[in-house]
Amino acid sequence: MSFRPRNGHRTITSKEIRKMSPFEQKGETIDFAAGQYRSKTMLLGIVTHKIRCRLSGTYTVADANSTLKPYAALRLIKNLDVFLNTSDKRFSQPGFDLQNRHFQYYRTTPRTVAPGNTQASHNFVYSFDIPIDAGDYFSPISAYGARSFNLGVQWGTVDDMATAGGGGSHSLSNVQLEFTQIGVVGQDDTAVGGRMRNYMRHIISHQIVPITATNPKLKIDLQNDVWYSGLTIYAWSNGQLVDTIVNNVQFSVYTNNSLPRSWDDLADMNQADYNQVVTGMRFVDLGRPEHTEDMIVLSGPDRLQLELDVTNVATDELYIIEDTFIETPNVAG
Repeated sequence: MSFRPRNGHRTITSKEIRKMSPFEQKGETIDFAAGQYRSKTMLLGIVTHKIRCRLSGTYTVADANSTLKPYAALRLIKNLDVFLNTSDKRFSQPGFDLQNRHFQYYRTTPRTVAPGNTQASHNFVYSFDIPIDAGDYFSPISAYGARSFNLGVQWGTVDDMATAGGGGSHSLSNVQLEFTQIGVVGQDDTAVGGRMRNYMRHIISHQIVPITATNPKLKIDLQNDVWYSGLTIYAWSNGQLVDTIVNNVQFSVYTNNSLPRSWDDLADMNQADYNQVVTGMRFVDLGRPEHTEDMIVLSGPDRLQLELDVTNVATDELYIIEDTFIETPNVAG
């Protein structure tokens, strides 16, 4: 018995599966430090499938009720990174994307205890998993040959999650990100995750695109030589997610364009595929993560572009989250 092969990658045998032992490294935390970057080292000797995270803390409102911003305390995470060897960044996501990414991959709603905005102290909890492996040992991270493996957080401030009431103040206490590294141990060099085993490298990155004018053909360069599983588009206007900026979405390579999809069309597709539509956010699926034959990939001099028809409303910007995979040679990581 073996799992299905992928693009020439060696299959996973029953014998190898029996040699693997599930492993979890629990109890690690990254403490909040307003406006600072903090990171923690993770274990090298584990083939990591996902990282389970829990953001928690207390939000205190004094004197006057505050106004919570979209995604509230998740906005305290300006950026969350997973990286090897200092510079090999695999995941780089804004905090507001983390639970949506969990939902997209696992089709489950992570736990949320949102803070209140009244004059009191409010505890909050947000849980989510970072989906490193897209399934069946397609894209785990093996750090056996790496010098370091880290989870990092660029922390924001209390003003990123809420606006204090007139004449009032607000503060944070006991804020931390707890995480558990989940994977398996027991591989040899040629087994799944071993130093001589090649598998897809899962990379989630993002870019921020300011919208300063109405433009029927706003072109955004995407990456070459990677497999695109999907994009997620967040449309922000004056700090709020809105459905009034993006009109149509399509992909282009020079003069060859894909069929344009309206923002409403994408809403219908999200409802059909995920049973939910989020204001100001759309998933754009380009291929199933475990099937590179379904994905978009472009190599050579041609340039893959995302083409948007946008309307400038106010102080607007788009966050483009790029969910990609790269085929790696038979080396660690």
